[in-house]
Amino acid sequence: APAVAQQCGGDFQAWKQGVVAEAKNAGVGTAGLEALETAALDGKVLARDRAQGVFTQTFIEFSNRMISAYRLKQGAVILKKYADVFARADREFGVQAPVIAAFW
Repeated sequence: APAVAQQCGGDFQAWKQGVVAEAKNAGVGTAGLEALETAALDGKVLARDRAQGVFTQTFIEFSNRMISAYRLKQGAVILKKYADVFARADREFGVQAPVIAAFW
């Protein structure tokens, strides 16, 4: 199925409760769970995140600025060097190697 853009924002407390539940199920200890309990929204961080100009670019504008021969060559090297790790990520999470390498 195609990827669908997600809406930014939402109910922070509901999200935090989900993270706490996931952490408990993963075996996170008391110190980690207590640290999660103090997690809070930081308006300054959100404002800085949303002010990033890169998010106003079209894909073509972004790709023209970010894709270079050097990056393509390095990406090919990384794909070969970590082929076993990428194969595992594909098996376990369904994310193909070129997608991970592109973000890398």
